[in-house]
Amino acid sequence: MEGGVAVRQHEAGADPLGGIAEGGVDRLLHGGEPSDEGVPQAAAPAAMPPAPLSPSLTDTVTFLTGINPDGTRAKDTFATYWGRPPAKRGAAILGTGATVTYTFDSVSAFTETERATFRDALDMWSAVADVRFVVGSVGADIRLTRGAKNTGANTRSTTVSGAGGGIGSFAGQTIVNIETARYGFDLSGSLSLVGGYGMSTIIHELGHALGLGHAGPYNGSANPGTDQFSAYDLRMWTIMSYISPSMGAYGKYSDSYAATGTDWTNLAEGAVIYSPHTWMPVDILAIQQLYGPAKTTPFRGGQTYGFNSTITGSLARFFDFTLNPLPVVTVYSQGTGNTIDLSGFSRSSRLDLNDGAFSSANGLVNNLAIAFGTVVETGITGSGNDTLVGNELANLLDGGAGADTLIGGAGIDTLRGGTGNDVYEVDRAEDVVVEAAGQGTDTVLARVSYGLGRGVSVETLAAADPTATAGLILNGNEFANTIVGGAGADRLDGRGGGDVLRGLGGNDVYRIDSQDDVVIEAAGEGIDTVQARADYRLAAGQSIEKLYALDPNSRVGLSLTGNEIANLLRGAAGDDVLDGGGGADTLTGGAGDDVFVIAALVAGTIDHIADFDAAPGDHDTIRLAASAFKGLRPGSLAPAAFSVVGADPLGADDRILYDGRTGALFYDADGSGAGARIQFASLDNRAPLIAADFLVV
Repeated sequence: MEGGVAVRQHEAGADPLGGIAEGGVDRLLHGGEPSDEGVPQAAAPAAMPPAPLSPSLTDTVTFLTGINPDGTRAKDTFATYWGRPPAKRGAAILGTGATVTYTFDSVSAFTETERATFRDALDMWSAVADVRFVVGSVGADIRLTRGAKNTGANTRSTTVSGAGGGIGSFAGQTIVNIETARYGFDLSGSLSLVGGYGMSTIIHELGHALGLGHAGPYNGSANPGTDQFSAYDLRMWTIMSYISPSMGAYGKYSDSYAATGTDWTNLAEGAVIYSPHTWMPVDILAIQQLYGPAKTTPFRGGQTYGFNSTITGSLARFFDFTLNPLPVVTVYSQGTGNTIDLSGFSRSSRLDLNDGAFSSANGLVNNLAIAFGTVVETGITGSGNDTLVGNELANLLDGGAGADTLIGGAGIDTLRGGTGNDVYEVDRAEDVVVEAAGQGTDTVLARVSYGLGRGVSVETLAAADPTATAGLILNGNEFANTIVGGAGADRLDGRGGGDVLRGLGGNDVYRIDSQDDVVIEAAGEGIDTVQARADYRLAAGQSIEKLYALDPNSRVGLSLTGNEIANLLRGAAGDDVLDGGGGADTLTGGAGDDVFVIAALVAGTIDHIADFDAAPGDHDTIRLAASAFKGLRPGSLAPAAFSVVGADPLGADDRILYDGRTGALFYDADGSGAGARIQFASLDNRAPLIAADFLVV
């Protein structure tokens, strides 16, 4: 460079975009410009050292433009590698627009189809940046030419340094050369011929003509193991990169990739490797750093990309997936209310609505990007087993047919799985799941407390993270639900239907509606409570410590029965029947005429009756099982069979003995006191008892 002027020229065969597999031989290097056969393609190094820390996304944008975010000229960029000042069209002021003239070389004799392909590529850049292209004369800013044999695809230009060490300017005419006779460098505008390689080449070269360099310090060929500039120096991030998805696995920064597994190979076409059909996310950031965002764009918001596309104009075909069924594109919009519609694909898709994220569609992996700052609220997929991921906004996710997974994200989302065995992941109580009956066996995984809406036919509602210790409230609906908590203190409520409730770890609370509800609790999983709206019996083998009436003020009498472990039973304000089952139980009847059932007699097992009340109006009863208390006749306990210890002399017929001083209740099998008596219960309030307080059944 002399006198502040540098000439930038790609020699014939420089600037490869990557490899086109044909008969197992890579004949071209993807990236936009071909290399003669024999020029080495990016090759995997024999051994990869541990990857160093990658330069950032911002660093990568700076490498492409040559300019730091503060407007000063950067030191480590493609411009410095190429030995030229960084430049833009129009005024040498960063972030300002430009009007650029172009002309078709008269000798090249381009057909109207070929001219239209160039115009599409020009429209592509002006759709995202404040650059207006107009047809000029023979001395226009850019001359588009058809290259002679072995000239490849290249861009030749001169740039001049800017004042104060900032952005510079272009001087003279820039020539963009495309050797159309070279295989793959067609100007038909096809997005499928050789994977859209020709279209990708033109967009790439025009990126150079606007001031973008390559994404790494290379020209002509690149070794990803040594030449990769950053983890964003990949064609999935920028069309200005040489490093294709297949070679990215050998990249210097492969351990730092934000998205992995990228594969644009279409096996149905004989392993054709597809190329970007549009700019990619980093390209948009870079071109907008130079020119600012487009003031007029076809991507204004409120539009659908994909099937049922509403994109109009020259770029419509890129985003209409009936016309571009294997898209390698970036969705860009300056507005809101946008939709990505993959409903026409039968292959499984992954659709992620977050900006800067990649999605996979129609057999390719990471082939659909969303530009940084672009808002997409609605995602629709087809009949495959799809995954849909929302963003922080209120999303509508529609999985269509297939066994889909729908992950709502931070907004208030509406999730519609359609037919198939779907899985929904919700993280707000306001998220709405739409699932009709007969559409499969479906599951909702909750990261927050959540309830199934009425009419939502979801079979399972579970904590998304079974190891999480934050307690959740999970409510079913009128259908038979399986509800599973996590490791915290959860509250599970079936709310109608014959439900299965499982709390896992933590001190869980179960709310049941009928005996058809099943509660599952293993030993050692916390101190757990069943709160009953209806009669309920704890199943054997379930480690439930407490069985309570849900509403302590309810006057509807309940029958509550424990199991073989020590249970705490508590009724409400009605006439309740409390049966501890086996184990040393504690029974609290509450208000009302309650019945306390003692059905078993085991030495050393003593039930506690906490609030026996024999007062008029609230007369409780102790019900004894004749099968356990031998010698007692069914019916009201005969006065002769009852005795108060210390107050009454023991007789030969005394079977039930009560010590009012301690509240202890005993059974004497022989009635004479000669044999050992067995304590079976204790009245904790030491209430006075008479024979009429007992019923034998």
